[in-house]
Amino acid sequence: VASRSSDLNLTLNIKDSQATAQLLMQAFQHRQEGNEVRGWSAVRKLSLQDNTGVVESVWQHLVGPAVPRLRQLEVQDMSLTISFFLSLHGFCPELEYLEMSYGNHVSVELERDAALLPACLPKLTALDISHRHPELLSALGPQLRSLELQDWGHLASSANLRAALARCTQLQKLHMFTPVDDEILDTILQLPTVREVHFHSIQLERSHASHTATCSWTHVKLNEAAAAATLAALPSMPQLEQLDVAFLSIGPSTSVQAASKAAALLAGLAAAGKLSWGGEQCMLLEFDMPEPDAEGELDADVAASIHAAVAALSPLNGCIQRLWCGVKDHEVLQWPMGAAQLKTLGQALGSGLLELDLDGADIAAGFWPALLPNFPELSSLSLIDQEELSAEDLVLFCTSNAQRPFTIELFDPQEPAEAAVEEVQQQLAAQGVDSLVKLQIT
Repeated sequence: VASRSSDLNLTLNIKDSQATAQLLMQAFQHRQEGNEVRGWSAVRKLSLQDNTGVVESVWQHLVGPAVPRLRQLEVQDMSLTISFFLSLHGFCPELEYLEMSYGNHVSVELERDAALLPACLPKLTALDISHRHPELLSALGPQLRSLELQDWGHLASSANLRAALARCTQLQKLHMFTPVDDEILDTILQLPTVREVHFHSIQLERSHASHTATCSWTHVKLNEAAAAATLAALPSMPQLEQLDVAFLSIGPSTSVQAASKAAALLAGLAAAGKLSWGGEQCMLLEFDMPEPDAEGELDADVAASIHAAVAALSPLNGCIQRLWCGVKDHEVLQWPMGAAQLKTLGQALGSGLLELDLDGADIAAGFWPALLPNFPELSSLSLIDQEELSAEDLVLFCTSNAQRPFTIELFDPQEPAEAAVEEVQQQLAAQGVDSLVKLQIT
């Protein structure tokens, strides 16, 4: 495949079992004959995808002998048996990484004989696997340094999985694609060597702050919207160096105490330069709102509870220069943003804010006169997927702030909003107003 002087990543999309067996056998024979150029000694990473639909394979036992210097192995849509892993034993001494999370069928025989896996894969330290196979994880767990648990959308809370995780006593990196609940988090917190955790979804109902002594995490990434209550329930992390949060989520069930505690945590990390939002420096605030009533109005109690939770974010005031606000599903719900909402948001987060992005907002009466008083340092407003705008109110804003440099940008606006901006531009031109407020449509 390649000369021995170069490393090779090889992908085999298998559609014919007999042809694959012949190919692997030829590679093995070349290696036995010392023909390194025609052999596969250069292959360091091998990806196998079985599209034959054949359960009984005639080629799996030939993989190990064909690739003696393999370091990374990825298998997909395969029927995995213990014979496949036995073929690696003694032939692939450098194998360090195994990915077997997508579409594979694990035989009953393999689950029964999983205890043989450490001998077949003695140097394996990184595993990417479905949480549906705790027997395999349990067998390999004690030697792992890095683990990815797949099967997004299924809550990983079985007793067998927790027992398998508990055996990963040397684990340093953990990436959970499955939702994490209180029981799974308790298990993870008992692993003393874990330093980096990546959670796609974390759903906590009680506080874990009592784990201060055992939680030695240095890097934490929350890939989905993190409810304020969840952030408030995280364990104390005295060694934390970086927290990456995709979104901070506020809803009608968010208590003032949880919002305040979450904001205090984030503010402290932001002040120390240890906080990022999805890899960006823009705070992402998501409102998890219920659907409105038949008249399109939010329940008054719901609106009041959300206002109270937003007000409790005040520990973050002065820590944020750019803020994005949106609703979890704005295609269903246009969320109101008027003078009262701006005042609450401004008092909580407005100090030092330079850029404000509103996604899918319903710009209500009193919005434009209240904008700059509540966000005194604001220089840019972005309205994303805006449905409607009042041309009259916007003309007045551009006129009254004509000497202040300011940018209003509409990203992918609906037709009525785009027409309103064009009308504003025409009226300003007709009145001879040379405003420093710039209107842009993207």
